[in-house]
Amino acid sequence: MRESRIYGHNKGHLESCSKCKEYKAEFETKKDTIDMEKFNVMVQYEKGKIKAYKDESDIFLGYKLQSKYYINKHFSDDIHIAVPFNILINKENLTKVLLEKIDSLPNKFVIKKNKLSGYTIVVDKLGEILYRGERYKYSTANLYEILTTVLRYDYDKNPENASENIDKMDLFIEEHIDVEEEYKFHCIHGKVVMIEHYLTRTGLYNNKWYTRNWQELNLIGRDDPYPYVVYPNKNYYKYLKIAEKIASHVNLDYIRIDTYTTSDGTLFFGEISHSPNAFHNNYSPSKFDELLYNLYTKDESIDNLDTLMNEFLLFNKIHDLQVKEPIVNVDNNNAVENNNAVENNNALGDFM
Repeated sequence: MRESRIYGHNKGHLESCSKCKEYKAEFETKKDTIDMEKFNVMVQYEKGKIKAYKDESDIFLGYKLQSKYYINKHFSDDIHIAVPFNILINKENLTKVLLEKIDSLPNKFVIKKNKLSGYTIVVDKLGEILYRGERYKYSTANLYEILTTVLRYDYDKNPENASENIDKMDLFIEEHIDVEEEYKFHCIHGKVVMIEHYLTRTGLYNNKWYTRNWQELNLIGRDDPYPYVVYPNKNYYKYLKIAEKIASHVNLDYIRIDTYTTSDGTLFFGEISHSPNAFHNNYSPSKFDELLYNLYTKDESIDNLDTLMNEFLLFNKIHDLQVKEPIVNVDNNNAVENNNAVENNNALGDFM
């Protein structure tokens, strides 16, 4: 899974991204310890499946608007779609869109990249523009500056055939939805192996990781954990089954199904991705990365998932915590040993 973050981006990105260069250099030093033949077979195999996915479904991983049409076509009874407006923005038509189209949109809408990851731009024409955690007073001038910045990234060329196949970066506009929570379902061989969860309503872009049975994992990815205890949504298992239904239909060995909910529990589709942990950081502990890789290559059976996850469960840290010395209460200068201390601790462990 680590290697996919190094080689998952196109060559143009790999040459310009210092983080990817760092991981690539690290990977190159460890080639002797990696079965490169197996790794290359895996890469070619996935490339073939992704190509077939594009050819057969008129959709390609990383193209978010096309993914929404795909989901709407096959899963409209299972999951909701934020309605996209029929407006695409690129470098060539940005000014024209701002001058001729913005007034026809509702007071609140969002703008997203049509491929690759990136921050959503939330536009409130009666108030502010929210972008990358910063708030800007709404004006077409401020919106122009933000969109120009987004489109400036060197992702608008296909480095394989730059002279003959220019692949432009487009932005698209869709209706605004008040998001309560985000669920990113990481699926291997069609089965959810872990859930990346965000409490969007808090305004914190921190997450926690859970097993498919909603047991908290002692795991850190790109972000630090949020400081809350969260119980599963009453519809959680319904969400999980929908994610697995989509993953099985896509039929790739690894796929991430991104979803989000509103306050009433309505499930919306976000995007389909094949980039675990956003191509940037390894999971900590690194042993967890190895487990994901072994599940991916079938060196570990996906049927043993629950058992394999046990050593990474956060509750094990609590369960293994033992009081080494008796706790003493002082009452009228008489020391009374509190024998309930260890019992209470064990009770917590059993409950967890």
